Amino acid sequence: MIATGVVLFAFMILAAIGQDINNTEAKEIANKPLYESTEYVEALAEDMIKKRLKDPDSYEFIDMNEVSTSKDDEKLFIVKYRAKNGFGGYNVCQTLFSCDKDNLTIIADED
Repeated sequence: MIATGVVLFAFMILAAIGQDINNTEAKEIANKPLYESTEYVEALAEDMIKKRLKDPDSYEFIDMNEVSTSKDDEKLFIVKYRAKNGFGGYNVCQTLFSCDKDNLTIIADED
């Protein structure tokens, strides 16, 4: 009975430590400009692209590349992906995004 209590207590301590680490990581991400978190940019871009597709479930990420820009507080990203077209076949497409400190915006979409 005492061993079960000790195990439960240890589990609660580890869970609290894990939650604290997650909160710290979330605060670090929130304080960074959006364009510095490429994983988050990729996830946002996927959501934005899927909203424009006829068959969002057909989306397959291929690659994301950063493109140089003359603005210091902006980055451009090209997301390359495959998705079904209106005839059921797959096309390889690219979407150009502008990303500043807080926002991700579609600039051009090539189907």
